[in-house]
Amino acid sequence: FNNHEQEPREILGKCPVCGGDVTEGKKAYGCSNWKQEDGACKFVIWKIIAQKEISKKAALALLENGITDILFGFISRKGNAFSARLKLEGKKPDIPKVVFDFPD
Repeated sequence: FNNHEQEPREILGKCPVCGGDVTEGKKAYGCSNWKQEDGACKFVIWKIIAQKEISKKAALALLENGITDILFGFISRKGNAFSARLKLEGKKPDIPKVVFDFPD
């Protein structure tokens, strides 16, 4: 009798690196191909960035558009609040990273 079966996770979108499914985990939204022994995909959007919780809506915007609307409530390392957009930067074969984008 096996209770270790995981419930199917909601698919948020396609991984920009390998085309796999991006799902929500405990600490991040990540590619479902991360466990594969050969060529595991390392794409991830962390749920907490600069002390701000990243919503599922923001993760979806990153996957669909490569950028979010302006998000408020980030906290810098020096403790200052700031606002920014998040965007995916970097193209194959690099793993795109989530970076801050400060509109002019």
